[in-house]
Parts: sequence; structure tokens; C-alpha cells
Amino acid sequence: MIFRSAVLTVLLCACACVSATDDGRTDCASYGQSCTSDDDCINGGCVAEPEQSRVDLEPLSLTCSCRSEAYDVGRPCRTPEDCSRGICLLTETCSRPCTSDSQCGSNQRCSTVYARTSESALQPLRGCVSLAELPEESEIHSEIYEDFFSDSGAAEAIDLPPVDPTTIVVFEHLAENAWPAFTTPCRAPICVDQLMTNDTEPLTLFDADLYSVMWRAEQEAPLNPVGSGTVLAANQSHPIAVMLPNGPRSALCEYGFRVLLTAENPGDMRLTELSGVSTGSRLDLNLFYLGGLQLAPSGERGPPLVKDALAVVESIYSRAGIEIGEVMQFEVAGGLREEFETIELRYGILEELPRLFALSAGARNPAINLFFVREIYDTVAISGGTPGPLGMHGTGGSGIALSVDSLADADLFGKVIAHEIGHFLGLFHTSEQAGFVLDPLPDTPECRLDRDRDNDAMLSLEECRDFGADNLMFWAMGSGTAITPEQKAVLRSALILHN
Repeated sequence: MIFRSAVLTVLLCACACVSATDDGRTDCASYGQSCTSDDDCINGGCVAEPEQSRVDLEPLSLTCSCRSEAYDVGRPCRTPEDCSRGICLLTETCSRPCTSDSQCGSNQRCSTVYARTSESALQPLRGCVSLAELPEESEIHSEIYEDFFSDSGAAEAIDLPPVDPTTIVVFEHLAENAWPAFTTPCRAPICVDQLMTNDTEPLTLFDADLYSVMWRAEQEAPLNPVGSGTVLAANQSHPIAVMLPNGPRSALCEYGFRVLLTAENPGDMRLTELSGVSTGSRLDLNLFYLGGLQLAPSGERGPPLVKDALAVVESIYSRAGIEIGEVMQFEVAGGLREEFETIELRYGILEELPRLFALSAGARNPAINLFFVREIYDTVAISGGTPGPLGMHGTGGSGIALSVDSLADADLFGKVIAHEIGHFLGLFHTSEQAGFVLDPLPDTPECRLDRDRDNDAMLSLEECRDFGADNLMFWAMGSGTAITPEQKAVLRSALILHN
């Protein structure tokens, strides 16, 4: 990102604007006072303090303006002066200070965001950002259920309406103390226990009990698996996303569905439904640079290694009729880079991963966020979900993290990106390393535990040759890039594809 050196300018009116209203109240009575939102400012707006210290990671100073500034949340920006309130986020989007969702507009949320005030300074605040960015023909519906989780570990049921067309249902725990989760099998703040149809004779589409015990190789894959098994990521902002339908075996019901949810901590829940018909073929990407291989934004598709890797991704996905569209690039500097360039394991989870993904808050395009860090504990890459919360930026599942220092080869780099994008768009591994199967697609090859020739309880590429090892979504990354027709259909249904 090129940051033009400029003096932060916010229009503040002089004392001459002060006058008495009909009820005797003085206009601009709070002019120059510190604030956290417009609610703190009488007849004015909360804006960035013109005389910022611009110290990296120091909270952004906010002050009451003499007039209510334009509501330009989501407007593109490169420097603070591009925004009426002087707040240009890391994701090059204007924002507005807030303390709660009620102070933001329709289909917006109040999130922790970072304003770029210089080339090396990112300063936190609470700001309004878009809840989701999808193509125009898509629909977004969000609702907060207060005190939905009342008792620890208690199962709570919620009904979902019939779906047509493809719908992503995203569940988020909103309590600040919802991490870490030790008693729930999936470790995330919210676990999906069961998914079933809501008719007189319910059909179970997913049952988490099958995945909390030692796997039996003969068990059938669920009709509609739930991507709640990412046990390495847990945080109150880490969502669970369910795709309906996610393949030809997924059952649709005119009476809708019922979901049983559990949580370790009490609190509110946000349910967001994202739906629409994918008619496009272009997939946008947002690239966040956090020190891996010292890569930095360059050109239209990144420096040579990244550009070549994305060419590999495009070659693979061209078989599904998908091409890479707009590529936006953001450099994360200063303390945030130092904090996130290495993702460590703590309490059995990648503690910082959800906060890393949340840096995407405010992104204004229907894109997948790729985070190029130096190293991730014991893994090359990890997706925020299967599927991820498509189009929703700023959540703890809003992206893919890649351990770039181990991906210096463009061909391997591209294949790993393509594999993780497959997860984010809704594809499961064709087979897991222990032989169990979540993938619901009939035409994907399976490699069960009976092929474990060396009895090490792990299925290798060699043992699964001709049984899925050549597929893009096999659990171990090798040379496989094959995509089946039904996998292509799932990929092409992604709500974030556009023309």
C-alpha cells in the first residue's frame, strides 16, 4: 500500500457557529471534548482528533466536532484526509466511531478496528463496518438473540426457514468471556450438536456425537456436515458457518431445519443468513502482508512469488470456471505485525488466529482474505471455516492464514492457497488422515482406514493412491489438483463470486 504523506484534516467549525436553539440548549456545547461516539457530542459528530500523536497501537484520540460529519462508512480511502471523520482503516475504508451496533447503520456492526495514521502506525478504536459484502443480487439477514445461551453446556434449539437457493447460516457468540472453551467438543464458543430437518419425521443431517468418539471406518459421512471441527481456533469472535445445501445428498425440507447448539459460556448470539444465486465466475482476494518472507504489496497481484502462486490458483480453479478477479493488498506494520507474524499454540489452540482474521474488518469487497504470516505452529495453512463466513469481514473466521516462510516455491504456494480456498468455499477433505469422511459428495474418492498398510493409524499419499490422493482436497498436500464435477458445483455456488 502506498501511503501518501498528508496532514490529517478534519473540518471543525469555529466558535462563531455557536448559537442558542429554541429550547435554550447551546449548539456545539461539547465541541472539543473527547468522545467515543456521536452520542457523546451535542449537535455534532465524533471525529479523529486533528492533533494525533500517531503512536502505533495507541488508541485513536477522538473529539467532538462542531457539526455532524457525513456518514461515509465504507467509502474508499488511502489516507485519513479522504474521510470526513478522519478515520481511514487498515482495509482502506472510512469508518465512524461507535460503542454498540445500534449506533451503526443497517447491515453494519460495531467492531474493533485499526486506523492507519502513518506508514508505521495503526491505532485501534471501535468503529462501524459493514456486516457482510456480497454481490448485489444476494440477501443478508441478521438478528441478535439476547441471552440465547443461559446455562453452560445446555443445548439450545433454533429453527431455520427453508432454503432456496444456497444459504450460509453463521452463528456468532457475542459474550466477551466466551474463550477459551474447554468443555465443548469443537472448542469454539458455539458448537453445532445436531442439524436436522424440521418436519414430522425429522431426518438427521449431522450429529456431532459421531465425531467426538474414536472414529469407526465403516460409518457413513453426514448428509450435511458442519464445519465446526476447526479445534485449533477458538474465540468469542470465531463463528460457526453452515451451508445449506452443500451437495446433491443434502436434504432440503419445505418445513425448514432445526439446529441444536451448545456453548460453555452464557451470552447473546448473532445469527446471520447469507443467501443468493451465484451467477458470476470471478473470485476477489484481499492480501494482508505480515512479514512472511518479507513480502510486501506490489503490482496488481503482489510481488513475483505471490503473483506466480496466484497464477497456479487460477490454473486450478479454471477447471471449475472460476478466475481471480480484483486483488487488494494491505501491509500490516508496526506492533500488529510483530504480534501476528508468528501464530503460536496456547491452551491447545492457535490463540491469536481469530484476532488475525478480525483485521479484515471494513473490507468493502466480496472477497476471501489471505494473511501471509511467517509461521503457524505445526501447520502450513488454515482456513477460518468449512465453509467460512462468506463475505463477512472482521470475524474470527474471516480468512485464511498461510505460513509463508515454508512456502517459498510458487507451485506449492499456489496449491496450498487453492486447497484452503476450497475449504473456505465449502469443500471438506475427501478423507481425513485417520480414515473418517466428512465430505458429503458422492463422486469424491474415499480412502478409509482399511488401506492403512503400515498400521500407523495414518493414511499416507502412497496408501491412498487411486483413492483420492490426487484430489485437491485430500488431507495431505501433494501434487494432487483434481476437482470432481460435484466439487465444482459447490465451488460455483459460492455467494461471493461475481461478474
